Amino acid sequence: MSATVQIGDLTFPRAWAASGARNFFDEGWPHHRLLGPFKPNFRGSTFVTKTATWAARSGNMPLTGNLRPKRMFPDCVVVDFRKGYVLNAVGLSNPGITYLAQSTNWVTRTEPFVISLAAPCPSIEAQLYEFEQMARMLWEAMPGRVKYAIEVNWSCPNTEHDPAAHIAAVPRVLSVIAQRCPGRPIIVKVSPTLPTFMIQAIAEHVRCDAISLTNTIPWGAYRDVIDWKKLFGTDESPLARYGGGGLSGEPIFYFAAALTKILRQRGVTKPIIAGGGVLHRWQAKWLLDVGANAVSLGSVAILRPWRVAGLIDYINDERVQPEDRPRFDESIRMRQRHSAWYRVHRARMELDETEGTP
Repeated sequence: MSATVQIGDLTFPRAWAASGARNFFDEGWPHHRLLGPFKPNFRGSTFVTKTATWAARSGNMPLTGNLRPKRMFPDCVVVDFRKGYVLNAVGLSNPGITYLAQSTNWVTRTEPFVISLAAPCPSIEAQLYEFEQMARMLWEAMPGRVKYAIEVNWSCPNTEHDPAAHIAAVPRVLSVIAQRCPGRPIIVKVSPTLPTFMIQAIAEHVRCDAISLTNTIPWGAYRDVIDWKKLFGTDESPLARYGGGGLSGEPIFYFAAALTKILRQRGVTKPIIAGGGVLHRWQAKWLLDVGANAVSLGSVAILRPWRVAGLIDYINDERVQPEDRPRFDESIRMRQRHSAWYRVHRARMELDETEGTP
């Protein structure tokens, strides 16, 4: 038996692929073909689509007619395999929800999956309109037999609008989606830069079925924890021309872990899908130990693609059960891990103190 997570009336594997890791239709990415036997194998994981918007967006990674990047290696993505990070400023490139929903790829899926949506608009009214139209399109285009949940991506840092600016609109968005797509579970993907009380309020909303932690960290955030100059050799982002980009990979792992633990300590009981920089089994176990119900894999498909299959098997193994706390080891490596954990945990607490509580 494999470990699963129940969200609404749908049951998913405990191992998840992060939004976009498997592209729009689970077809993967062109560079995967170059990896041969080392390409990522996501079999057994929950499929989450690349995020779609109401209208088509070229973003910073223009796509071909078959939804492949026009460049094999887009200049809006920077990868450092040795340091274990990815910096991207893709900017939600996609053909629009109408094209995607009316294709045969989603309607023929038999396993439960997740459709990721975003509305990077300048006003709350425009966001509400676009989410309502996207939900309506899904309800009209997707037969009732198709098992899907909806992910509200309220956290992409690579658009022209700050997702935190309209965070108060999330409850209205959830209500609109629930009205247009009744019975479909709704997951909200949040940014690690949001204060905990805001995330908690979203999680406790009656229309929110689960929380996804976290998206990338915007360039320059958490300078007291992330040494940006050490990582990149400069104080200026290599993607400054695209707004700076968002950081993923191993440097952001402890943010998802700390935020998961804090939310559980504050009484949040909804399912949490936690991820960000999970490259090793011990990191997946750590997230489960602090309260995650599922573990999401994304940057590992770029940084260590040959590990994906093994990580999925490990996360889905029902014998891997959460413990009260991550086990402590006196080795130098484990002491370093715990030191990083406490620095990030403290940074989260300081953010909450600065932002205050309602």
